Amino acid sequence: MKAACLVAIPVLLGAATMNAAVDPALLALMPANASLLFGVQVHNVLASPFGKYFLTQLPPDNGMVQLAASTGFDYRNDLTEIVGATVLPDGTKANLYFARGSFQVKKFLALATATGSTITA
Repeated sequence: MKAACLVAIPVLLGAATMNAAVDPALLALMPANASLLFGVQVHNVLASPFGKYFLTQLPPDNGMVQLAASTGFDYRNDLTEIVGATVLPDGTKANLYFARGSFQVKKFLALATATGSTITA
């Protein structure tokens, strides 16, 4: 019985993740020497029981509300996927994150300028 469980668990986990493909364009942007890669299909997560619970735990006055007011960006509807990588060379830590979704670029640039950021092309 224990042997059957040891075989069944990896098979079930593998089957559950077969549908969770990462966008090849975002994956191509990740560094080749990444020690850890992760990806999240945002709509799938938010539609899950965990995602629904997570949304109820967010405070109503968090930074995402301010971001939405300034940029028109609502992560619940506009964010599709997040892919990230961590590179750990020589004990240092570097993180890289990419997101795919619908962004109103002019509003994000205006917010960046208003908060003192330097915009370069």
